[in-house]
Amino acid sequence: MGLTVFVRPENLAPLLPAPLDLTWAEKVVLTVTCGLKGFTRLETAREETGIESVDYELAKTSLVNRGLLNRAGAITLDGRNAANALPGGYDKLSFLNREENGGKEIKRWGGI
Repeated sequence: MGLTVFVRPENLAPLLPAPLDLTWAEKVVLTVTCGLKGFTRLETAREETGIESVDYELAKTSLVNRGLLNRAGAITLDGRNAANALPGGYDKLSFLNREENGGKEIKRWGGI
């Protein structure tokens, strides 16, 4: 049972949200916020991607101001949708590492 709605693609496209333009640091913060507990996010992001603490905090503040994270640093529904739209599948941090470093994966000590 259920309801089926037929819509022409040209009529539906204006109703979809525009893709977000995120910086590399914002992508890293969204990825770790979706997948990790708060106490390990910065450490894991630093180990996997080499992001600096200052860049991480600036990106986090930017995401709060854009409504993708709440004031406590938890992900919002819009933030989760933006994170799920990022390429890389289940290995997003590794993908972001390669994206920032011209396609080469940087091996770091203590990486996961």
